[in-house]
Amino acid sequence: MLVMAEEIQPEELKKIMYDKDIVIVDIRNPALVKKKTVPGSINIDVYEDIYVSSPEVIKKKLSVLPKDKKIITVCNVGRTSVFVSQILKDMGYKTASLAGGVEGWD
Repeated sequence: MLVMAEEIQPEELKKIMYDKDIVIVDIRNPALVKKKTVPGSINIDVYEDIYVSSPEVIKKKLSVLPKDKKIITVCNVGRTSVFVSQILKDMGYKTASLAGGVEGWD
């Protein structure tokens, strides 16, 4: 049975985003992050890797994240970040994807 990654609504994330046990990761390229992102997020660009690289490349980039924190993934509209959250989940992380991505953040 396939279990999809958890999603978190923007209103819920706004309540917990500064919790020390949360890391928000914007997975898009730096140019897009510079235009708009979730406050306090870090950037690990794996957006293109989802489409052109192997899972091992993505896992290597993501492996720098702390396993003792919940990782919230962010992309443009919340589709690609679900895939990244699933990879993180498979790696043993607690994770969720921001529903609606940065477009749904305001």
